[in-house]
Amino acid sequence: VALKSGKTYQEFAEKGTTRTCHACAFVVDGGIHPSIRTWNCPGCSTEHIRDENAACNGLIKILPATSLVRRVKENQKKISRECSLPVPGSGRVLIEERWAWRVLSSGALVCRGGKTADSSAPPRN
Repeated sequence: VALKSGKTYQEFAEKGTTRTCHACAFVVDGGIHPSIRTWNCPGCSTEHIRDENAACNGLIKILPATSLVRRVKENQKKISRECSLPVPGSGRVLIEERWAWRVLSSGALVCRGGKTADSSAPPRN
């Protein structure tokens, strides 16, 4: 499907992407328990949303030829706190607002700010 639509497809090893800060490359010893959805980096105090941080680290792993990734590797602290890496075929995308989605049998629960709601109640109309 990727080739037909002119997109790039690449696999990478996910090991360590969640527990490694994409902003300063600090690695949390022992990993981060799956129940922890957000965490603060002890190295640079950046607040991370678990899956978003892992995705940024994945991009850093698979896009080594880009000038931005080379600059990040030279000085990890120069990357912005928002992950805005160039994605082949998509151009640069800056995360401006975070949303969390949970699909329930009664509908979709949408939460602003990237945080999941404490309640699993369906959205009100």
